[in-house]
Amino acid sequence: MPRRQLRKLLDELDLELDRVHQLDDPGREKLTALRDEIEEVLERTTPPSKEEEEGIFERLRDARDEFAVEHPQLTRLLNRIAQTLSNLGI
Repeated sequence: MPRRQLRKLLDELDLELDRVHQLDDPGREKLTALRDEIEEVLERTTPPSKEEEEGIFERLRDARDEFAVEHPQLTRLLNRIAQTLSNLGI
């Protein structure tokens, strides 16, 4: 169930990135790269290393903090993604 939920959240992130026009290119690239990294981890049959897990969560926190004021919907989505990753044990 959490994997399906995470995939749904990643799809929502894609939609939100398409919808938000005032997001600058570096911000959009940062979120797209993070989304791709999470997707890649989901596709694997082996769990991510502790370093990978920590890196993903650090980038999620950084993105959440960066977009909190100007893009609250993105921030809520990033929080939900982080929570779902945590529920998956990642």
